[in-house]
Amino acid sequence: MLYITWVYALNLPCKLNTTGDWHASSLRWGSNIDIRESTESIYKDWGIE
Repeated sequence: MLYITWVYALNLPCKLNTTGDWHASSLRWGSNIDIRESTESIYKDWGIE
């Protein structure tokens, strides 16, 4: 499972109907997003929100 890391992950809405961090508009969404494979994470595909 792929997941978004770093400050970009803090700026995503979640199932709790929160909007995420207010800095979302200042980020350069596109090729700068760090996306990783969950099999390499200590959390695997457990999912953290």
